[in-house]
Amino acid sequence: MNFNLLYISLFLNCFLYSQDYSDKWNEHYSYLNITGISSNGEEVLASAENAIFKHNLSNTENTKTSSIQGLTGEKISTYYYSDVYDTSVIGYENGLIEIVSPEGILSVVDILNKQSIAPNIKKINHIYELNDDVYLSCDFGIVKYNLDRLEFVDTYLIGNTGDVISVKQTTTKDEYIYAATDEGIKRAIYSDSNIIDFSLWETISTSSTNWKSIVTFDNDIYAINSSNSLYYDFNGVTFESQFNLAESILDHRVSENKMLITSNSASRVYERPFNNILTINNQIEYNSDFTVATLKDDELFIGTNSEGILRFNF
Repeated sequence: MNFNLLYISLFLNCFLYSQDYSDKWNEHYSYLNITGISSNGEEVLASAENAIFKHNLSNTENTKTSSIQGLTGEKISTYYYSDVYDTSVIGYENGLIEIVSPEGILSVVDILNKQSIAPNIKKINHIYELNDDVYLSCDFGIVKYNLDRLEFVDTYLIGNTGDVISVKQTTTKDEYIYAATDEGIKRAIYSDSNIIDFSLWETISTSSTNWKSIVTFDNDIYAINSSNSLYYDFNGVTFESQFNLAESILDHRVSENKMLITSNSASRVYERPFNNILTINNQIEYNSDFTVATLKDDELFIGTNSEGILRFNF
């Protein structure tokens, strides 16, 4: 079911200015292309091309972190905020990771400087948190990083022959970690001390081998393949249901007990088990494609590629 748009406001003015804002136009523009989004308490947090920023919904105060405050990366590919650690984790296209916490900014260069990994496959695609760790989905495999100790734990090369493989997204359900990869959906028992062994990663039986996203929603696994077909009703062996989304999906996540699927032309919100309760289509007056989306209370926040963040009230 689709609902008409009741309220819309553009976050542009809110997010573009802060206490130490630079007057340079190139930094001004960088805040308009949204690459990641999250929420925390009364704040909405987001990443742009080379900076992160947050907006307090109650007092409208804005805070930004860019190269002026200490970020060193060039182009942000993914962004995650950990409520538990009050920490932002930033992934870059070149493999750099930066941890932004109340204590400061930590640049983690292990992947960036790893000589055995080709430069063109170091991109960080997605960040998933479990307990004290985050799992970084990369174009070569999965990297496990501990937020408590601020150190790498393991690297999983889970290709069919133990080689590098592009991992787009991970999730967990019960005892398993699932990975959407270019060689199918793979899973392993995440507590297994030998999980680094690629042979322990089994491939889920499906008709598709190339996957772009995977989430856990309503105690079920939902995955989207490269043809933009959504698979669900996972019975522990394979998927029993399939739905054609008919558009290229850019962002797939669970937020506030709802599933969000975003393409460049629309953002859709689903309630359990798979009921579309809201669809927001691209706003012609802003002439900008959607990129990512998240929920905060009764509002939907959609990032765009040239107009900042749009805010919709249910």
